Amino acid sequence: MPVRPARVPERDQHEHETQRAADPIGARNCGRPPTLARGKPLVMRPFLCQRTRATLIVVLALALFPACATRRWRTATLEGERIVNLSTIESQIEAYHDSGRWAIEQAAVAEMARVALDERVPGVAKPAIVFDIDDTVLSNYPIRKDATFGFVQARWTKWAETDPAPAIEGTLALYRHALARGVAVFFITGRPEPLRVATERQLRTGGLERWTGLYLKPADYNEPSIVPYKSGVRRKITEDGYHIVVNIGDQWSDLEGGFADATFKLPNPMYLIP
Repeated sequence: MPVRPARVPERDQHEHETQRAADPIGARNCGRPPTLARGKPLVMRPFLCQRTRATLIVVLALALFPACATRRWRTATLEGERIVNLSTIESQIEAYHDSGRWAIEQAAVAEMARVALDERVPGVAKPAIVFDIDDTVLSNYPIRKDATFGFVQARWTKWAETDPAPAIEGTLALYRHALARGVAVFFITGRPEPLRVATERQLRTGGLERWTGLYLKPADYNEPSIVPYKSGVRRKITEDGYHIVVNIGDQWSDLEGGFADATFKLPNPMYLIP
């Protein structure tokens, strides 16, 4: 004979459902013991309370966030954010100098100029070499660093008149080699003519004691670029019968304008002269 499933008496079933409805949300599993109905086990939900609390915390945090958080806006597209900070550049220049890389690269350029000079001298009657002065044969690094790589005319002039300027070893070696080969040495500088005595003193103190010509910028020169002045001097040198086989400087304006077989640009990240 088949066994019929047992039924929960309607009264008991009704009591069970009524008690569940009376329990507040979350109370059945959050510290309050569940109500057991006679004849039927209650199904437990162990993570209901934890999820409810976590949800409330997230909602509260989102509500408070605009009031207490500091927003960081993306500004990388602004032009000013793409310009390297001046303090960063100053630190890079100091590292370039102090590491010795600057001197190494100056010597490398001077060596290339020496090779070019040796190749051209044999076929020339009156060979000549032209040097710029500042940061070509004499370093301005000490005074520039003291001025945080700026330029104050009065301060720089006092330095030129009273202090020695360290010679740049690579171009000093080129200078001595040119003299040994019988090449005429000319200096063409952007320093003003009133600094002639101070400039001669700094050259001799730095070990550059002989030259065929030393040209300083006329006191009344007012052109926006130094190119017309320097190229004009080189023209005069060639008109005097010399053949400029090498011209070397730290600015492009030292080299532009012609009147030289080969030109060589030394590195100088400190300043630019048009």
